[in-house]
Amino acid sequence: MDTSSENLWAPFEDRVAFDFAQYHYVELQSSEGEIAKGLDLLCAMGIKYGSRNGSPWKSVKELYATIDSIQTGSAPWKTYKFRYTGPKPPTPPRWMDEEYELNLRDILKVFEEELMSSEFKDDCDYAPYQEFDPQGDRVWSNLMSGDWAHRQAVRSSASYCKQMY
Repeated sequence: MDTSSENLWAPFEDRVAFDFAQYHYVELQSSEGEIAKGLDLLCAMGIKYGSRNGSPWKSVKELYATIDSIQTGSAPWKTYKFRYTGPKPPTPPRWMDEEYELNLRDILKVFEEELMSSEFKDDCDYAPYQEFDPQGDRVWSNLMSGDWAHRQAVRSSASYCKQMY
């Protein structure tokens, strides 16, 4: 796979590979079997139209490895293992006894990286605001339009005023 800086779709080899992964993994949340069938169809189409490989991946595991290799920013991935700990019936369903993994990044670190990025320089609201449509209903569009940001600003202002007077 082409992972050079000239490939805008890296670590995917091209837009088709990226779109395939995005569609099956993110939008449809396809099962492993459904992805395997999609890869078979992609391979057959590729071979029909002259590709030697037919598909960017030989298996679903290779596709997963490509997805797992995506690294944007420096916020590390963290893995948390968990299992159901509530009451169980005499014969519990399998999901109640299995262990699961949750993979995520530190959201505060991700947010800090976004704020430091030049891409957001002119496109980020740094002050909280409340927006309303013509009918008077609240419009929620991003973090700074939310109640949390508004409450933080009011709290900070009140604290500042107490210190000053």
